[in-house]
Amino acid sequence: MTSSPRKTLFIHGGMQKTGSTSIQVTLSETPTTPNYQFLYRENGNSGYYLRSMFDASFTGNVHEKGKGRVAGLHNFGDRIEKFLERPKSIFVISSEMIGSAFGTASLTMMRDWFARKVDEMQVVLYVREPYGYIESLFQEQLKKRSVDFVKLARMSPPYQAWFSEVEEVFGADKVIYRHFNSAKLRNGDVVSDFIATTGLDLPESSIVRKNEGLSRRGVTVIANFNHQLASRTHSRDLKATRWITRLASQLPGPKLRLSNELLLEAASGTAGDIAWMESRLGCPLGHLKRKPAPDGLTELRQVLDLDEETRRWAVDVLGVPAQSADIGAAMTEKLQVAAQAEDAAILRQTRRHFAVEDPEKAERREKRAAQRGD
Repeated sequence: MTSSPRKTLFIHGGMQKTGSTSIQVTLSETPTTPNYQFLYRENGNSGYYLRSMFDASFTGNVHEKGKGRVAGLHNFGDRIEKFLERPKSIFVISSEMIGSAFGTASLTMMRDWFARKVDEMQVVLYVREPYGYIESLFQEQLKKRSVDFVKLARMSPPYQAWFSEVEEVFGADKVIYRHFNSAKLRNGDVVSDFIATTGLDLPESSIVRKNEGLSRRGVTVIANFNHQLASRTHSRDLKATRWITRLASQLPGPKLRLSNELLLEAASGTAGDIAWMESRLGCPLGHLKRKPAPDGLTELRQVLDLDEETRRWAVDVLGVPAQSADIGAAMTEKLQVAAQAEDAAILRQTRRHFAVEDPEKAERREKRAAQRGD
């Protein structure tokens, strides 16, 4: 009679913009192997369902999230249990929420539930330096509100508050911190690093990389839309913002950067948090050695400034009058109409204007190349 293999569950988590989507998509699209099973394959990210399952207060609001999610939640535990019954040695589940959104009680419930089904658990957390994190969170905030209501001082990552509870519940020796820095990651790549850290028997050819970042131009378009909308209606349009974010992702150019002076001020008062995180990593986070960006914003409202190429795009593609007294306001009106119609022609014309390839076509081509072993 064959004995059941020793089962290890790796719980993947990470701060925003640490390649979580690339890890999740790679694992969800890669067939399981004799030794490995990814839990919850549909979209890769189990954060919502895990929190719903182990956080009583969050579960109480589940009916506000739509019938599809409610049905998914009801099936989630059963699906995971069936996966864990399989005779495999490595299991993986992924959620960016681990640490930042789970409290001690929820983490304890999750640990105890999985402990009845696996022999060992390890938590793998990808950690960013504070400056890069602040820049990313700044951009995320611009998708939700006017720049006038964005406060950098609240954005420095509270490392200890997020991760000390994870250590307390799972044990500090069971938490693996990985520095999200190309010089520290295996092959300079977070997916390759995660595969190596967990011992997954997956080939490098299976790796899928998702570019989640927007260019400065793209951020400026979104920032103008939400700023103008807030000033005129004191509200926001989340559906329109999602479509405009898709449009903005096609605007090429360098990433948005903040000046080191703004970042230093935003991170002031968090020296203890940073020291705590560096003690876990065993090395400096590296933010203090970051070279200043020549075009970094020196004040936040500069994110509303449109460069000449973006102005030409607004005129040529969106139909904004060239002599408009307030091009940001005129652009917002055009964008709102296009977003309501989900105007595919605007997307195509934008790609032609900037001479960029359709990202969906590029992804399909990369998949075909990977299948051929190119």
